[in-house]
Amino acid sequence: MDKKLCLNILAYHNVAGKSRLSYTSVSRDLFEKHLNLLLKSGLQFFFESEVYKGEFLYNHNKVLVTFDDGYEGLFYHVLPLIGKFRFSPLVFVPAGFIGKKNYWDFSPFGHLKHLTRDMLIDMAKNGFVIGAHSISHTDLRRCEKKVLHAEICDSKKLLEDIIGKEVYAFAYPFGLYDRRVMEVVKSCGYKYAFATSNGIKGNPYAIERALVYFIDINPLFLLKYPECFLFRVRNRLISTLSSLTPLYKRFIYRHGKG
Repeated sequence: MDKKLCLNILAYHNVAGKSRLSYTSVSRDLFEKHLNLLLKSGLQFFFESEVYKGEFLYNHNKVLVTFDDGYEGLFYHVLPLIGKFRFSPLVFVPAGFIGKKNYWDFSPFGHLKHLTRDMLIDMAKNGFVIGAHSISHTDLRRCEKKVLHAEICDSKKLLEDIIGKEVYAFAYPFGLYDRRVMEVVKSCGYKYAFATSNGIKGNPYAIERALVYFIDINPLFLLKYPECFLFRVRNRLISTLSSLTPLYKRFIYRHGKG
């Protein structure tokens, strides 16, 4: 199989034990199977130094594994795999929910717990790259200027104070962004910002990723054929479902105000 990929970045959310599965989670067994499939195809993973240099922007013969939301399942189920598979995952953390449950999410299946400070420190020392994912995991396009600056810039500083390292990567909550949001991300000192399937080729502040869910058996198909009609339909459906959370939050806010 030709190793050249159309996309080279996977976007997961959570890896969990069988008793803690949710619609945003994959099981540890499935995640480990994904890593094995990628290696058996002849691909390799990016190391931390390569991530910092942005080699994923032009080297499409390696794969970058990312995680949005920073759930504690990564500590229990991904950290033990770092040495075995020799990879440096990039995890994006909503800084205002460290050690808390994801009450920001509209989740009919129950809420998941985010990583704690101690977990983040341990992970940053052992192969994980820590990125920011705002403070409150909100739709940044709807934030007024001061709030937007705090969501993006303050989350960077909070995480840097915890892990003692530069936080140079940002992921847009729900994958939602516009030009104004991108400009603030740049001004806050980030080197890269990650979108999802709505990325812009060649733009380091709107990097496209392939979303991975429990229904995906082989991630190679997501990386090699992102323009496939079925994947475009799938991604549109996922985006629609993801939009339920900010809509739900606005409804609750207005209801409370009323």
